[in-house]
Amino acid sequence: MVGQHYSRAPITEAVIEARVTLPEDTSVTKLLEIEPAIRNRFVTQEAMFQIAGSIELRPGIEPQAVTSHTQHGYRFISDDKRNVIQARLDGFAFSVLAPYDCWETFRNDARQYWNVYCRICHPLNITRVAVRYIN
Repeated sequence: MVGQHYSRAPITEAVIEARVTLPEDTSVTKLLEIEPAIRNRFVTQEAMFQIAGSIELRPGIEPQAVTSHTQHGYRFISDDKRNVIQARLDGFAFSVLAPYDCWETFRNDARQYWNVYCRICHPLNITRVAVRYIN
């Protein structure tokens, strides 16, 4: 059964995400091996960073702030800027920006790029799967 095509869907962004556990020796540079398989459509790549901070409070001592940032993946952006792939050390996400076409196209594109991610990164297990629609 083919789903309904929405000519004026109120969706501004649709996201499919899978959080995974990768082999311990997987480095962020391994994620760049995805680029050749998608470069015909995804022309821009951007590094993604995790930023963490904490404040240590102990009696009689000035508060100590500690911050850190580490690269944990890449964003690959399509030539029309409507599709984004996130290839991360903790997972994969595929996003479609408006105008949203239909579930089947979205799902099939996500599956295609998920397969590329799996072929390169070899996830050991999937810890979370989510689909989000932002109206």
